[in-house]
Amino acid sequence: MKRSLVVLTLIVASVFFFSACDRAKQGHHGHGLWGKQVIEKISSELDLTAQQRATLESIQNDFKAMHKTHANQRQTWIQGLVAEVKKDRVDPKKLEAMVEARATHQREMIQKFSTRLSDFHASLNSKQKETLAQWIEKWGSHMGPK
Repeated sequence: MKRSLVVLTLIVASVFFFSACDRAKQGHHGHGLWGKQVIEKISSELDLTAQQRATLESIQNDFKAMHKTHANQRQTWIQGLVAEVKKDRVDPKKLEAMVEARATHQREMIQKFSTRLSDFHASLNSKQKETLAQWIEKWGSHMGPK
C-alpha cells in the first residue's frame, strides 16, 4: 500500500512538475497549456467527477506554486553541478552532497503531496483505480530492463 502510494505520488508529481516547467511559451510544452492538457486527459480517461477534477486542479496549482518558489534553489543547484563538471576532476563528496540535497527536496515534495494524493485516490471508484493501475503498469514497463 505504502509503495503504491509513493509510486502514485511520484507519477502525479512528475506530471505536474513537467507541466509547471517554465519552457517556451508556445507549443505543447508552454507554461500552463501542457498542464491543462494533462488535467483534461486525466479527467477524460478516468471520467472524473467535477469534485475529483477540482481536487486534482488544486493539487496541480499548489505544485506549480511550489515549483515556482524553488526556482532559485534549482538554479543554484544547476550552477553548482555545472561548475563541478567543468573541473578537471569531479569531487565525489561534493557531488554526493548535491544529489542528497535534491533527494531531500524530492522527499519533502512527496511528504507535502502524498496525503492529498491519497485523499484523491480514495475518491476514485474501482474502475478509475483500475485505469490508473494500468497507466502505472505501462509507465513502469518503460523503466525495466530492455
